[in-house]
Formats: sequence, structure tokens, C-alpha cells
Amino acid sequence: MSTVDYNELETSHRYGLPALFEELASQGVSRQAVLVDSGLGPVEGELNFQQRLALFRSAQKLATKPETGLLAGQRQQINYYGAYGYAMATSETLSDAWRVGRDFFSLSGSLFRISLDIQNGVGIYRSYNPESLGPILPFVAEYWRSSQSTIFALVLGRTFPSLEMYFPYAAPKHAALYREVLGCPVHFEPGRMEGHFDASVLQEPCSSADPGVAQLCEDYCEQFVERSQGKSVFQQQILRTCVRNLGSANVQASVIAKSLNMSVRTMYRRLGDEGVSYQALLDRLRSSVALEYLRNTQLSVEEIATQCGYQDVSNFRKAFRRWTGSSPSSFRDV
Repeated sequence: MSTVDYNELETSHRYGLPALFEELASQGVSRQAVLVDSGLGPVEGELNFQQRLALFRSAQKLATKPETGLLAGQRQQINYYGAYGYAMATSETLSDAWRVGRDFFSLSGSLFRISLDIQNGVGIYRSYNPESLGPILPFVAEYWRSSQSTIFALVLGRTFPSLEMYFPYAAPKHAALYREVLGCPVHFEPGRMEGHFDASVLQEPCSSADPGVAQLCEDYCEQFVERSQGKSVFQQQILRTCVRNLGSANVQASVIAKSLNMSVRTMYRRLGDEGVSYQALLDRLRSSVALEYLRNTQLSVEEIATQCGYQDVSNFRKAFRRWTGSSPSSFRDV
């Protein structure tokens, strides 16, 4: 990518979907057919989680090739993500690009929550709650991992050094294609969705680095996120950190503040300036995760309580009633 199309900078919400529509079109499935089947109108504005879920369900249903997710991901282009894509591509290093991707992750269109850890020189990006996607998990996982590999390669200007990948389901009939597309050994293990890579690549320069353009694109992304989602980038950083710690119940304000390299007092003050409390953000996250599990999985209430960071299921039930006005069991039965 040598130039930036400034007309596309304001398009912060393309979610990489043009690649999916292109692959389906090559199979004789029109964009309009997918939108009609999913019950959506023109994809010109923000799509919430449920709308994106409906779109992928329809894409899987209408696709004529089982490997459509992998093939669609290979079609990705930087401009298919609008300002979000340009902000990553023009970052100084891949580490900076990852930070941009993390800070504005809602603009990626992903149906997964993710985290990045470095262990003994190996970068590990994990996806959380994949089982909540139900039957479309393989389709979405293929599309997401293939898209990631393609975008990282475009940002770097060379093949991304993946070491191995794990998928949380049984190997499909086209499993051999995974290694060909993703460029590394692939494993299929229940409950584990990870990508491992050589962490030294994070210090490499991006092939189209341009600090001025990168800042402009980040500004567009920040304005769009705050305008469309009602949460500042700072609040989203806190929520993402909480997501990584939620299952271990390690979401005390002191722990989260330390992860963000600030004092609890500073975190509280900044949130207060934005008119929200830490507890309110944490409750919102826990409520969202609980509802997602109750709607889309068969996990027991006790297991969901643990996933939401509660060691005592009775405290979870009390909190859930406070959030929704009903018990977890009653909500699931509706």
C-alpha cells in the first residue's frame, strides 16, 4: 500500500466484509442475497454483534464451498477496514499496529474477544468464548484467522511468522487447507483457540509507516467509536483488560490499573471525568458475558458464574437479578 484513499478514512466500519462478499460472489452468491437472508439492509453503517452474527450465519448457509472462510480471508485488503485498517498499516512498528488494533478492536468486526501475551519469545493471541458462536464457530474462526494472517502480512510487507495455531473443534474435511493458507502447523483441540508467532516480529517496521497519516486515522477511529458506541477509548481499554482477567476473578481495580500502568486513583479520576465508575463498567461487562453464555451455550449457571468472575454462585445470581430483574434460569427459559 503506497497511498491512502482519504475518501475512505471516514469509513471506519467496513469490518473487512468486502472480502467475504467477494469470495461469495465468486461462488455465485450475491451480496444482496446474503443481506436479504440475514434480514439486514445495506451494510453502510455500524453493525452490532447480533447483526454480524446473522450475516455470518447467512454467509455460511449460502456458501457453496466448505472452505469459504479461509478463502475469503485471503482476499483481505487494508482499505476493507477503512480508517481502522489504514491506522494499523501506517503505524511505525507492528507492535504499534497491534496497539491500534487492540484500542479500536470493535472496528475489526470480530465476533471474538482476544488478548496478547508474550512467553519466552513467543507471542500468543487467544480468543475467548468461541463456543458461544455455536454451529458457525468453524466458519467464523477460519475467516478470522485467515483474515488476520493476510492483514498482518500486508502491514509488514512480508509473510507473518506464525508458528502454530489451535482451533477449538474437530478437524474438518478440508483441514489440510488450513496449513496451506495459514502457513504453519494447525491443531484441533476443544476449548483452545490460539495463534502462536515469533514475538520478535513486533519490533519490525510496518512497510507503509507514516506517523502523520497514522495519527489522522487514529483520530477518525476514536471519534467514530465515541460517537457510535458511547464509550471512550479509555473505557474500552479497561474493559478489554477486564475480559482477559474475568475468568480468574482477578478484576480488582488495583490489578486493572496496574495493567494499564497507572494508579487506581488516576484510573478512578479519568473515569469520573467521563461520568462513569469502574464498578459500573465491570457490571456492564459481566452482564454482557452472562447474557451471551445463557443465550448461546449450555453451560450451567455455576460455570457461567465462574466465567463472569464470581467464586460464589449465589452472589452471581443476586447480581444477575439486579442487572436484568430475573434469575439466570428464568432468563434462559424465556
